[in-house]
Amino acid sequence: MSNEQANGKCKCPKIRATKDYRLFHRTVLNRPLNLHGRTDLRRSMEEHGFHPWSPIVCYRDAHGNLQILDGQHRLGFAEKLGIAVFWIEVELSEDCNVVQMVTEINRTSRAWPPSDYARVFAEQGITAYTKGLQFAERHGLAVGTAFALLADKPSFSGIRASFQSGAFAIKDWEFADRVAAMYTRILGMNAKLKNTRFVEACIGVCRVEGFDARRLLRNAERCRDKLAPYSTREAYLDMLESIYNDRARGNLFSLKIEALKAMRNGNGKKAA
Repeated sequence: MSNEQANGKCKCPKIRATKDYRLFHRTVLNRPLNLHGRTDLRRSMEEHGFHPWSPIVCYRDAHGNLQILDGQHRLGFAEKLGIAVFWIEVELSEDCNVVQMVTEINRTSRAWPPSDYARVFAEQGITAYTKGLQFAERHGLAVGTAFALLADKPSFSGIRASFQSGAFAIKDWEFADRVAAMYTRILGMNAKLKNTRFVEACIGVCRVEGFDARRLLRNAERCRDKLAPYSTREAYLDMLESIYNDRARGNLFSLKIEALKAMRNGNGKKAA
């Protein structure tokens, strides 16, 4: 523990040992316990026991319970193996952000995926994260992709900072729902189209005034041979325009030009 931590966030703790595993509580801040995925840790603890220099880190909540900040998997294996655990209790300052502390601690061992962040903030009662998880499940989307669409972004990188800080906000649920419905329906026809550039193209065409998603999907079912992966958004827009105008008989629509125009102008007029 650094001097800064000792003098700021918490006091220097005393290392203790116990076999009373019931002392410890796993909070909603901890990622789901997955002992099956930690074979190296189990093997090490079977061979060497519980290392005293790597104790479970806890804090005491308002009810006097020891809540785990770090070490729930070590605790799980110790309980299975029947060995003593080493643990420390830290005292958190009033201005300490417990969510941020837990994510920073866990990031040193394995980066948290978007689903872990979303679950933690949803458990904290932040509605946008609860709705985002429901949206992802409804459309069968990866959590990062689902939240990006809800923020009107083509990729998770565009919302990473606000998402991980707990400040994520849904921009337009209905529009995201239309984009997701079209995107996942086409992915069902060709899973190789699953990439950020295709998401961006779907967002673009859905912004075009007068765009008919049902027409595109009907034609896509008939023209599956035209559904192919590309490396650029523009190439995907060409593909979508070709499919959209299939058998149009003179009623051609400049979908790519209108989509690019709508994207340059911001949100544009989002198609119903």
